[in-house]
Amino acid sequence: MIVVESNPPAADVSRRGRILREARLLFTALGYAAVSMQQIADAAAVNKATLYHHFRDKEELFLSVMVEEFRRL
Repeated sequence: MIVVESNPPAADVSRRGRILREARLLFTALGYAAVSMQQIADAAAVNKATLYHHFRDKEELFLSVMVEEFRRL
């Protein structure tokens, strides 16, 4: 079976980028342990269901933030 991946809709890319940006700001300002998924969702102006659609948990989100930071470097 061949699986063809389609590009995600622009809205999904935009939301994911906004989530990553806000998460990076919160993790930097408050530290990993002090930041909740609800705080990130609120800062990114998405609901928690959307947040969990993009990231399984806070650890995965944090790792994604770190990967993006390393790419920028």
